[in-house]
Amino acid sequence: IVRYVKKKYSYWSNLSVSGPKPSVFAFGNAFQISGSTDVPKTEVSLVQKYGQIYGTYAFFTPTLTVADPEVIKHILVKVKISIF
Repeated sequence: IVRYVKKKYSYWSNLSVSGPKPSVFAFGNAFQISGSTDVPKTEVSLVQKYGQIYGTYAFFTPTLTVADPEVIKHILVKVKISIF
């Protein structure tokens, strides 16, 4: 079980993507972000600390946060990724 959790929580570090360290007992970063009383303020502080692109974990699922409008535009328009 420990090996499985370490492997799941090493996804972003293996790709050299910065972000807050996940907690096994807090289900990754889920409670750190969504459990705070002011989610937008928490997101802004994470952007200030880790940059405009950073990785977190929602339980065991890696989640990439992109706060740069130009990168978002490139992903949604130029790469034409369909999310729906």
